[in-house]
Amino acid sequence: MANSFRNRRLSCVHRSRYGYTMVHMLVALTLMSALLAVSATVIVRIVDAEAVMRQNAEWQVTATRLDETLRADANGASSVQLDDQTIRLATKSGRIELVWDGKATAIRRTEYDQDGTVTLRDSFLMPHDAAVEWLIEDGPDQSRFVSLRVSRPQPDAPPKLLFHTVAHVNRYQKLTNGDSQ
Repeated sequence: MANSFRNRRLSCVHRSRYGYTMVHMLVALTLMSALLAVSATVIVRIVDAEAVMRQNAEWQVTATRLDETLRADANGASSVQLDDQTIRLATKSGRIELVWDGKATAIRRTEYDQDGTVTLRDSFLMPHDAAVEWLIEDGPDQSRFVSLRVSRPQPDAPPKLLFHTVAHVNRYQKLTNGDSQ
């Protein structure tokens, strides 16, 4: 009986019954660090995705605002003129200019009264690498349309269209005169 007690005591010297060995600690630390690395990667990707979604939402709001403004301006205009990157719309109360500023990547809208005094300024920020194209198209019955295309160039592919709107010039005047659309 004394011999069995001594054997148990010697085996316990090399192996702790109630503690953790160095191997257990290394395995636990390795698993914890792997879990921490995966968690950090997931958090970074979520934050990046949220930033992209926020930019897309801001761009959608800007595009909607620009669309509504351009349509209202063109519909109320009596004439339209295109010079380089500037659209000039003549209205009863004065004129409106929409200018593409490539350096600032913004479309700047300026409203003038009959005397040429600035009454309103507005700006529509575009994505940093956007390309803007204005067109004036002739439609049926001597009507004219203003077309705005905003695209993003892509390497080895056609440009990606981000926004396109068409507005009818002098639509309100034609409707009040009884002309059909």
